[in-house]
Amino acid sequence: MTQLPDLSRLSHDEKDALILALWAQVQALTTQVQILTARVAELEAKLGVPPRTPDNSSVPPSKGHKPNRAKKAKSSGPRQGSLGRTGGGRALAANPDEVVTAKPVRCAHCQAVLSEADQTLHGRYDKIDLPNVAPVVRRVEQYAGHCPCCGGITLAPLPEGLEPGTPFSLNIVALAMYLRFVHAVSYRRLSRLLIELFGLAISEGALDAAFRWASRSSMPMSPISWRGCVARVSSARMRPASGSTAAPAGTGCSRTTRW
Repeated sequence: MTQLPDLSRLSHDEKDALILALWAQVQALTTQVQILTARVAELEAKLGVPPRTPDNSSVPPSKGHKPNRAKKAKSSGPRQGSLGRTGGGRALAANPDEVVTAKPVRCAHCQAVLSEADQTLHGRYDKIDLPNVAPVVRRVEQYAGHCPCCGGITLAPLPEGLEPGTPFSLNIVALAMYLRFVHAVSYRRLSRLLIELFGLAISEGALDAAFRWASRSSMPMSPISWRGCVARVSSARMRPASGSTAAPAGTGCSRTTRW
């Protein structure tokens, strides 16, 4: 009903029906007003509450509000580090371990001999590689001396790190502890990792025994100290391995050094 009918033309029954219809409509509108009033009060109460963020609620970080960032200007052409060199912007090493110089001897078109004056540098780049790392087995033979005078027995002193116990050195145990307790590598994956990367076969039981041995020795055992195992492994001199003549990058070692 958009317009009120002429009441003078309505009978008493029609007026009663109109009053009932209008009363029902008033009740419906009153209920809706009450609901909307409660909603407005709820929203007004939330005005002083900080918004839900990943920091103060269970909202995932991907749904959190992102701060406005200045728009980056579109780059035209390759990035600065790629200019003049194909493959990226990595800086050349200051002291390469080896320099490989490749110069053409003859012209590829007419087979004419090319002299030193005909040569110009076409490109210079670094190729970085890792040396082959293989386990080194040291057989320890400790002798006991029997004194002919007093009959006492004297054991020969052993070099540091070659004491009896676990067959694995402190460097191997430190590396295994670092991977196990800092990076949470499981025993199964750690055993597989050692044999695939270093060719060192260590069973899960042997790893557990080595860790137990380390807990009774001077090895650092606190979670924070385990991070020091990395420095211990890194500072240790790499052991020679047959079949490889490459040296670690950046050490300045010559080509003839065997690793």
